[in-house]
Amino acid sequence: MRNTLFLMTVAVLALVLLYGCGPSTLALKSEFWQAKDRKIGIAVAKSPVAATHQAGGGLLDQAIAKAATGTLDAHLQSINSSNFDDIRQKFVDNLTARGFNVKLIEKPVDLEKLPNFVPKSSGDYHDRDLRMLAADENVDALILLSIDRWGTTRKYYAMIPLESPKPFCVGKGELINLRTNALEWSVEMPEDEAKLDVEGDWDKPPDFPNLTTALNKAVNRAKVYLENNFFGSRLAAPAQSGDSRTDGGVQMRPAEPETMGDDEGVWNKSAVSGSILYGFFSPNDQLRADWSNITFVGSSANVEEGNFGGVGMEGRVLFRTPFVNSRLRLGAEYSLQILASEPSGGTIEWSYGGIPVGSSAAQNEFLGHSVQAIADFKLGNFATTTVYGSVGLGVLFFSGEKQRAVFSPPPPGSIYIPWPEIQESLPMEFAGSARFYGAIPVSRSLTVDPAIRLFQSFGNEKIFLTQLSVGVSYIW
Repeated sequence: MRNTLFLMTVAVLALVLLYGCGPSTLALKSEFWQAKDRKIGIAVAKSPVAATHQAGGGLLDQAIAKAATGTLDAHLQSINSSNFDDIRQKFVDNLTARGFNVKLIEKPVDLEKLPNFVPKSSGDYHDRDLRMLAADENVDALILLSIDRWGTTRKYYAMIPLESPKPFCVGKGELINLRTNALEWSVEMPEDEAKLDVEGDWDKPPDFPNLTTALNKAVNRAKVYLENNFFGSRLAAPAQSGDSRTDGGVQMRPAEPETMGDDEGVWNKSAVSGSILYGFFSPNDQLRADWSNITFVGSSANVEEGNFGGVGMEGRVLFRTPFVNSRLRLGAEYSLQILASEPSGGTIEWSYGGIPVGSSAAQNEFLGHSVQAIADFKLGNFATTTVYGSVGLGVLFFSGEKQRAVFSPPPPGSIYIPWPEIQESLPMEFAGSARFYGAIPVSRSLTVDPAIRLFQSFGNEKIFLTQLSVGVSYIW
């Protein structure tokens, strides 16, 4: 009996392995791009209803949690998937640009109404029989793009939620040979990559605006994922100046992540900005000590450190990248800062035995110029404000500074009057910065950007600045 049961189990597993349908992932073979004689249909499948999904807890716990999220469930069921459907046109445009004979199939394919497919040989097949579409749509193969599941997911312990609901959309793509129903490409987006956090308060019934916005962004992410997986570096685009890569006579560039109107969503935009700033010096700067009021009395020196803060301005240009879901922007920054001015330096006085013997105006009128490469990362949204953090690395150089007079106190008991040693102008130094700022939209293309920035030079002067600024950015 045990042997019979074991043999039956092995037989069942063998049949599953031999005749099992559609794998979760099947890479597109390179031969596809050379076989352009087929007519390919591009379609979307009828989408399931968006719903709440729970992870963890027993059946009773899940039933109780489901009842508690009834309002959210009802809202999700009211959302249609039309935002996903325009992915068909993207596939049509990219394949047409590469010389394929392509047809856009307008009506969504309802897989539930199609019969199951029973293969007669080993291989990778679609689990529904799609061969009838060959005659109905006059195509030889079908690229079927679909939402496998979508809505929100939430972790539970028993009936206690462990996190806020996370909107998600799992995209799925398949290429089916309609003569044999065989799969030539199959991919399903990993659920961890399909999930997004809600920016702001998610629990705002009945419309749940922040959660709905995040769900729309998840749908866009699924579309980009499928497009990138199928085309890879072969994404075609209209010729643009500066494009250098070509493939088969068609100029190529990577797919750009989609945005949702005025909302940047997960994706950043390129920007150019200008700001007015004011900087405060650290009392420990070497520069501050060099240019301070110095009074010599006998063999001692008194240092009175003045205010070395100053106004300045800066300009930045940032370019969107595909890195970290396009949250990362790279660019450059130039800033001009008044590092010291004549009134803040006052005078340098020296005396011997309490008798003043001379004085000189503090010659400390100069500017600092900073040029840095910067990496700018989107941290998230707070209400309508987008919050960013950035770091920079570059150089600091100076203009307008005069030669410095450095006084050395005489040895104890000396009758010599201290005499200044003249030093040359300030050398260039390496410098870095860190910035935290918000972008407040005032129109579709303009934002106001309040910021705080920490600036540190790494040379002899050891300049450390805390800068407050406000600027305006143009985004595109």
